[in-house]
Amino acid sequence: MKTSGGELLRVIPATRDDAGTPLEPEERPATEAFSMPVEVNISSEAVAPGSGAAAGSLRGMVGVDTTAGEVAQAAATRCELCEHWRRDAYLKHLAAIADTIAGQKQLDAMRGELLGRKSGSLSVTTEDLLSVNASIQYDFGICAAFTESERIPVAAAFYGGCPENDQRFKSRSRSDQRAGSAAFDAVMRLAQGRKE
Repeated sequence: MKTSGGELLRVIPATRDDAGTPLEPEERPATEAFSMPVEVNISSEAVAPGSGAAAGSLRGMVGVDTTAGEVAQAAATRCELCEHWRRDAYLKHLAAIADTIAGQKQLDAMRGELLGRKSGSLSVTTEDLLSVNASIQYDFGICAAFTESERIPVAAAFYGGCPENDQRFKSRSRSDQRAGSAAFDAVMRLAQGRKE
């Protein structure tokens, strides 16, 4: 199943934990997979990451272990369904910073975050950069709640969510509430082993 944040979700069909205790569907282990560039080095022996001759990068999948309940909750409370998420404010912010040095530094920092790398540690393909630039243009909005408290514009991807220790999500409308519930239910059906 494709999720709002990751590209692939796999719920392990375990009904008991290692101690034999029954697991509720929301407790079942899940792996959410994300695609990202992975550096390829050329060497005649095993080397530490970043050493050796860089040969470029490939697309790889990185799995994040979680539970079905955590994925379901994240899908139900993603930013695009929140009353604090402001796409129009983000587009105005992008336009305001587009031709400034400080703005370019902000955009470069976002590119680095989205590429999942530290400056200079990976070879980036043109495809990677085009994908990241499209994401910056189309996937983000300003979180009004965090922008107010931080006193700087805080960008959030439509598929993102609040930090676990600082939940500010409020559903925008009944239809968004229904969309969140439907996403939650779809993950829970998967955890229960039921078809859509």
